[in-house]
Amino acid sequence: MKNLSLVIPCYNESDNINTLEKELRRFIQAAAALEYEFIFVNDGSIDSTRIQLDQLKRDLQDYYPDAPLEIKVIHLEDNIGKGGALKAGVLASSGKWILTLDADMATKATQVLDWEAAKFVDLRSPSSACDTVYIGSREHPESVISEKLHRRLLGRCFNLFAQLIGNIYTKDSQCGFKLYPCRLAKNCFQSLKDFGWAHDVEILMRLLRKGYSFIALPVQWKAVYPSRVNPLKDSFRIFSALFRMRLSLYFFEDLKFFKKRPFIQNSTKGTDLFYERLSFAFFIVLTALVFLTFQNYGISWDEEFQNTYGTKVLKYYTSLFNNREVFHYNNLYLYGGLFDGMVALVNRFSPLGEYETRHLINAFVGLFGILGSFKLGRYLGGIRAGFWSAVLLAITGSYWGHMFFNPKDIPFAVGFVWSVYYMAQWIRYLPMVPMGLIVKLGLAIGFTLGIRVGGLLLLAYLVLIVWVYFLYKLYLKLSKGPTEVKHGAWHLIQATLQCGILSYAIMLICWPWAQLNPFLHPFIALEEFTRHKWIGTMLFDGRFIWSNNLPWHYTIQYLLIKLPEIVVLFFFLSLFFCTIFVVTKNKHDNRGLTLGTWALLVFTIVFPISYVIYRKSVLYDAIRHLLFVIPLIGCVGGITISLVYDRITKTRKITAALFSTSLIVYIISHVGLTTQLHPYEYVYFNKFVGGLTGAYGKYETDYWGTSMKASVENLVSYLKETEKEGFQDKIYFINTRPHTLSSTYYFPKNFRYTDDTGIADFLINITRWNYGKSISAGTVVFVVQRLGVPLCIVKDLRKSN
Repeated sequence: MKNLSLVIPCYNESDNINTLEKELRRFIQAAAALEYEFIFVNDGSIDSTRIQLDQLKRDLQDYYPDAPLEIKVIHLEDNIGKGGALKAGVLASSGKWILTLDADMATKATQVLDWEAAKFVDLRSPSSACDTVYIGSREHPESVISEKLHRRLLGRCFNLFAQLIGNIYTKDSQCGFKLYPCRLAKNCFQSLKDFGWAHDVEILMRLLRKGYSFIALPVQWKAVYPSRVNPLKDSFRIFSALFRMRLSLYFFEDLKFFKKRPFIQNSTKGTDLFYERLSFAFFIVLTALVFLTFQNYGISWDEEFQNTYGTKVLKYYTSLFNNREVFHYNNLYLYGGLFDGMVALVNRFSPLGEYETRHLINAFVGLFGILGSFKLGRYLGGIRAGFWSAVLLAITGSYWGHMFFNPKDIPFAVGFVWSVYYMAQWIRYLPMVPMGLIVKLGLAIGFTLGIRVGGLLLLAYLVLIVWVYFLYKLYLKLSKGPTEVKHGAWHLIQATLQCGILSYAIMLICWPWAQLNPFLHPFIALEEFTRHKWIGTMLFDGRFIWSNNLPWHYTIQYLLIKLPEIVVLFFFLSLFFCTIFVVTKNKHDNRGLTLGTWALLVFTIVFPISYVIYRKSVLYDAIRHLLFVIPLIGCVGGITISLVYDRITKTRKITAALFSTSLIVYIISHVGLTTQLHPYEYVYFNKFVGGLTGAYGKYETDYWGTSMKASVENLVSYLKETEKEGFQDKIYFINTRPHTLSSTYYFPKNFRYTDDTGIADFLINITRWNYGKSISAGTVVFVVQRLGVPLCIVKDLRKSN
């Protein structure tokens, strides 16, 4: 078996054959005892390339008869593209290592020998144990490049799109000089679909998707002119190809559940493939549930105001900033208008009802948060950890229930978890953060700021990461040299500023009031939220207390009783187990769970909770103001489940089976319980407080009045049954407390709202603040309840009036 195969695609290269021959002769003279082969692939050339390649083969064989060299020439009848030519050459190769390079010798073949001399790679060693591809990078600080400015800018633009769309965080994905271990190359190119200019990106995407990595190495590269790349036509083709690849690799190929996939990371191929398919099926089920159930959820109290605010935000932009109503509506001008403005725009075209549309969009934003939890868990702990992170979040009633009708806290939580996900990736690349990752984090933080100015906390986290990194370098006493540290520090400061400017710009675009004074108003709003003045009574631990006089343990106690037992258990277990893991784990472990990322994840959970306790912040409605930490808590639980399973499966197969069975049994029973609560999953309490039954009378249940929808629907059914044909001819006066739209939106045409209980025919009261008992008169005709706990009461007042 040869040590190295050099695969060289050729299309109409008659002008470059002499240069090619010259450089290959230099390679032969420098390669010493290395056994290698040249594989020329004629990609359907229409000039004299075919004849010249055959002649080149004869000349080299005749001139170097004793060289450890084999030459193959493959002639393709039709031009299928560079990617297709490389595929043909790679599949015909027999070397332990496979080098792909361009026929114009922009990077000379001897570059790979320089890599070997610098000990980046050993071409004489077996490649079977290597899981890394070595790619030439023209953006490497040690590379020597000769290229016109417009070509360099075009390449950087394309590479940015490759990073954003394909998650390929390398500064140069398009350099044709790449060195592959044989098995990786053959498996990658065997599955290659794109034969055009974007084939490099597809190969790297496939590598990353299966758990392999690549390392950028320096090259000497000289552009050859005229170029075959058309800046306009080929750019459009490449960008469209990127989107097709993303869909193909991350969606359509996942639909092939029963297709055998040999190209899976060796150590965990069975488990990875199982959880990959299970995760895909899980998200399909969640999406189906959203479509099937979104119309079951009632209107929360905040939605009327948020909906009106969104309408005013839309008027502000569609009037070209002339309609100023948005600046004077309640205190909502203090919030970003991204979500509400977007919903208002969709509502102009939606065939659904105004609030049904809101609930559907809100739910899909919430699903994106579950996906973010999955991505963060997978990045830190592997595909199994990602799956369990998503499951734990989806079964958490405080998240799933709010997901349909909470337009403030759910979008904010979604932006928060995605921001933490990209921050975790920042830590991996410090100090040389790729531009694609800078843009993604800027977009995520910008989305969060576009909902609520509290997203500035994320920028504070980012600055903290930078400071901790610099302190860590100082602790190491600049062991890598002051020049390198200075270069890294400057790049990191630039990256932080770029991310901050991008996110702040997105916030200003989405937030009308902030545009009036970009450097003052956001901080006024932040101070307003920090010292929120709302005063009201809250039911907590069996007694009514004022929202500005909460006990210090209010938030902690609510988290302990509102989260599923399994989430609480594995969160506390993680504080010990995961910390031990990140300190003692093998340095060659390729998971993203390091001491830095683990500290980030724990800090983003603990700090907000500690801060509101320290500031004695005004809180109400259970834990909805801290919903943004719940996806992160779910990630911690998912990672811990995966690590525990890893540990026990190595030595205790029976214990592992019992552990898996226990998890499945708990999830099934928990889903059964939340199904009984539907569509009021957010009123869930765990068994630590005796469930919903034990919490009734001690803690808030349906504090947002979403059960009024069912009350109206049941009252209509009751009247149709009792009044028969006379129902349609009568007008009924309905009094509802404490909020009207949550019920009046669902009124039939013959229902009229009245605030005078003296003339009301029926009364609809939720049980919060004892409203259900506020009027003793009347006969109870229906009670909306779950697990025996009343949420809303309907009374007939006609006889008493």
